[in-house]
Amino acid sequence: MHIQGLYEKHWMLGRSNFSAYLGAGPGIGFGKKNSASKQLYFALGISPIIGFDYTSQRLRIPLILSLDYKPTFHADFPVSNKGEKVGTDFSYYEIAFSVRIGIGRGR
Repeated sequence: MHIQGLYEKHWMLGRSNFSAYLGAGPGIGFGKKNSASKQLYFALGISPIIGFDYTSQRLRIPLILSLDYKPTFHADFPVSNKGEKVGTDFSYYEIAFSVRIGIGRGR
């Protein structure tokens, strides 16, 4: 299980329905590295994020389409095996496409 919070700053790109965003945030997790492992880990991490989104204004309920890149650095602390060292990991391959529903006032 991993929970992460991200703060994102958005900028409109001209007078279009496109915007860009940049941000970062911490993450916390608990679990095994894989299904065969018996060792439990507590993880702390941080992730920057950069992306673009498009908001559809022609629909009754606005849809927001976004594409972002979020590399992550985290440290894994073993829970029960005190002899094992803290491990670190960097994942650079996290790219996401999202479809969201806009709530509230339009831009």
